[in-house]
Amino acid sequence: MPITLARAEQHVSDWSTRLQGFPRLMWASHLFHACQLEVAVAILRGGALRCRNGAGELLCDVANQGALWNNPVAHNYARLYFRPRNSFHLKTEGIKRIGDPYRVDPHMSIPIMLAFDFKKILTLPSSGFLYGNFAHLGAQVQSGDPAFDQLDFFKIYHDAPPATDGDAIREARMSEVVVEHEVSTNLLNAVVCRTVQDLATLKHSLGDFVPSVPLIVERQSNIFQRRSIYIRELYYDAGCLHFLLTYPHSGGLQGLKLRVASDLFDRTYTVDTNRFQIECPGADPSTVWAIYIEDCMAYYAPVPWESGLV
Repeated sequence: MPITLARAEQHVSDWSTRLQGFPRLMWASHLFHACQLEVAVAILRGGALRCRNGAGELLCDVANQGALWNNPVAHNYARLYFRPRNSFHLKTEGIKRIGDPYRVDPHMSIPIMLAFDFKKILTLPSSGFLYGNFAHLGAQVQSGDPAFDQLDFFKIYHDAPPATDGDAIREARMSEVVVEHEVSTNLLNAVVCRTVQDLATLKHSLGDFVPSVPLIVERQSNIFQRRSIYIRELYYDAGCLHFLLTYPHSGGLQGLKLRVASDLFDRTYTVDTNRFQIECPGADPSTVWAIYIEDCMAYYAPVPWESGLV
């Protein structure tokens, strides 16, 4: 049986109080699923986050392939996390340099976070939870209030470099909530984007489809790791596209590969700094720009027109 509504409400109340004043306050009332933009579009259009065995063709499989078959039972469940910013996100979120030993393809060049309702999910008859990663051999799904009471949320929600018990904290951060077969997007509270550029790309990719939940940009809520390369600023002015990129935590920007394309324009550049402009004459406000960094999609939508619209 799932945990009771009273226990779920107690958790949200207790941890919202404990996390009051911290950027991660929203963690207490949500469960999280991160995916690449194309996957998020498919989930939103399809109305459900489905288990691996029920998902059909996987558009962007960022799972740890080395651990994928350790516990095949996990493939029958839609998987959520109690928190974002765990080691999975650290490895797969954001554009990493070609040649970076930590780059694994594919990865989430444009990560989208689906924030589900904690109370509605954990009280589903088909839901359960695990302390640690479901991919571990023999990991067992638990349920009910007594088992939930055993979860150490001080470790699960820990968000600083571990001073002690590092391995235990990293494992706790991977704790999951799982639901048999699929989770309806009716149980979403929000779709969270890392930047306004990611949001523009998501909206353009969704086309005429309008989700029933807010599409928002993260505002000091500790949802994304932000350690790799992404576009911080992008606009068109005086015949040029103007860029501001983030510096990655490793690898720098020296010799960065950048491709900029539209219906009438397709060129590849080498970039050595994070702020620059590229001459792209003949565009108009409806021009759709496809931008790739290190062979990964970084943007796909029209851009703001003139610097005053940044």
